Amino acid sequence: MKYCNSCKVSVDSSRKTCPLCYEILENPNDVVSTQEYPKPAEKKKKGFFFRFFLFLSVVASGICVFLNIMNYNVASEVPLWSILVVSGIIYFWITIKYTFMGRGVITYKLALLAFVHCIIILLVNIVIGFENKWSIAWVMPFIFVSHLFTILVISFANKKIFVDSIVAILIFGLLSIIPYIVYHYGHITERIPALVSMFFGLASIVLLFVFKFPDVKEELKKRLHF
Repeated sequence: MKYCNSCKVSVDSSRKTCPLCYEILENPNDVVSTQEYPKPAEKKKKGFFFRFFLFLSVVASGICVFLNIMNYNVASEVPLWSILVVSGIIYFWITIKYTFMGRGVITYKLALLAFVHCIIILLVNIVIGFENKWSIAWVMPFIFVSHLFTILVISFANKKIFVDSIVAILIFGLLSIIPYIVYHYGHITERIPALVSMFFGLASIVLLFVFKFPDVKEELKKRLHF
């Protein structure tokens, strides 16, 4: 039986990470007593690129607001278009902060953020005009493929979080079929993006079952309680 030093609980499982906090589980039989010296605390410094892109984001937002005010036209389709741009930039930084700087399994956070992205893009499409349905025809397939690809790469590269990412990959693979279903029933006319999204989602599920079937089977048994 393995033990989690963070949660102070024993875990009877073959998994390598704690199901509660996702820290690495330890096997008491394999623990070797070693003398570790505390590392001196180091002050974290923000990187140059982080500050540079943050500066560019602020400048770009200011320019967009200025141009929108100087060329404001009530008769235009989107008179306050700068709000959309600034909101997108703010949401981008929130995404970076939540995904890469927060705690928890990154693949789950990526899946959640992708879902939120789709909802926001759909709402923007409805506000601007839902005649051509560009959010479903182009943006959603791109979001599904790009996020699913990122989740797969991170999961296979980091074995510690792979088991905890299986459900996210399966759910996201199934969601990738949605654009083709919408196309099949005639609500959109763009076939290629829908096909790419569907095939990539199905291929990801097949890849999971072919190369990691024991892990998938154990995780599904645990999640579905059978």
